Parts: sequence; C-alpha cells; structure tokens
Amino acid sequence: MGHSNVGWEVMVVNDFYKFIYFLMPRTASRAIKKSLLSIRWSYAPHDPKRHVFLPPDNTQDYFSFCGQRNPFQRVVSHYRY
Repeated sequence: MGHSNVGWEVMVVNDFYKFIYFLMPRTASRAIKKSLLSIRWSYAPHDPKRHVFLPPDNTQDYFSFCGQRNPFQRVVSHYRY
C-alpha cells in the first residue's frame, strides 16, 4: 500500500483572499497546495505538537474548501498504490 501522508501542513491559508484549503489524501492535494502556495500571502500553518489541526484564529469568515473523490475510486487507488 502506498503512502497517503501529505506532511504536517494539512491546510493552506491566505489572509488577503480569505480562503482556507484543506488537503485530502489522494485527491491531487499536493499539486493544488503547491499552486495555492505560489499565490502571494499564502502559507501552510503547522504545529507538530498538535494532534488536531484547526484553522488559525480569526478565520471564521474565510471561504474553506477541499477536494474529494468518489469513495469507491479512492479505495481502489489506495489498494493499487
């Protein structure tokens, strides 16, 4: 079975455009993360001491989103790779 670890950075935050992108394994999230981090004022907050990843404070009015796959295709992909 393959790795689905995306590292400690599980979200991308942009304070100027007010969005939060949450990374989901096996949904092209690393490519999307790389693209979003190229936008000015974007960053990937992380705290390796925390086991629960929460958005930074004062982001209640931010647009949040993530990618999702068909659950069956995700299982097949996880099995194959």
